[in-house]
Amino acid sequence: SGVHQLTSSPHVTALRFLDLDRNDLYPEAARSIAQSPFLKSLSSLSLDRTQLGDEGITNLLAGNRLKKLVALFLTGNYLGNTAAIQLGNYPFDSLGALYLNNN
Repeated sequence: SGVHQLTSSPHVTALRFLDLDRNDLYPEAARSIAQSPFLKSLSSLSLDRTQLGDEGITNLLAGNRLKKLVALFLTGNYLGNTAAIQLGNYPFDSLGALYLNNN
């Protein structure tokens, strides 16, 4: 997928903000983001209305590569209690903004 190609590129190592809003990414794309060794500088991730669902959050939070995020946008992703619990238990270092509207 396009997200996998993007997250597999060494050219995104300095990327601080990634906005993939309103794309039908589904859970598989979240796995690519979580597993990318090149998104270490990412501080803000916007995945509003990307069809992630609870499975996508599970994939996104796999491992600890997103610990440095200060802002995470997840509006309109059909998230339930499972995702809320996982987000609440994730060891973010300094998350200052978490947007979960319309879930």
